[in-house]
Amino acid sequence: MHEEDFCCSICLDVFIDPVITTCGHTFCSFCISQHTILHHNCPMCRQKITMTIPNRQMESCTLRWLEDNGRGTTYSAMKTSNRKKRLYMDRAQMVIWTALADMKNFTGSLAEILSKSSVENDLLRKEVERLLWLYKDVGIVDHRNVNGEVRFTLKGAFQ
Repeated sequence: MHEEDFCCSICLDVFIDPVITTCGHTFCSFCISQHTILHHNCPMCRQKITMTIPNRQMESCTLRWLEDNGRGTTYSAMKTSNRKKRLYMDRAQMVIWTALADMKNFTGSLAEILSKSSVENDLLRKEVERLLWLYKDVGIVDHRNVNGEVRFTLKGAFQ
């Protein structure tokens, strides 16, 4: 077996917490969750992704391959890192939806959104900002400059 057999086609690294999609493709759990923020189709075949299922067999094979190639200790570190990223992504989404959905037609700056949700952690701040820009790209959130300050608004269909 070769390294390509154990690589996610999104991050191009070995599978971490691999999941299988309804169309049969396998990806890292974190990678496909990030992908589905913007797209609801498989990045390989473009079929609609309706669910993912943990692929424990692939995880076991990947871990065995890594151990056979002297990289077994890196897997747990990568898995922990992905879980932390996922936690921050989930918390950032909660911050955004709380701030933007609680008040109809709420428009606020990043600072106002963060203060409304009492966010003081720098990593969480960065993740909230990153997700706001992602949401802008797919039309969930609108933004405009007001006196040099970027302000975000939840678009009509999502209010």
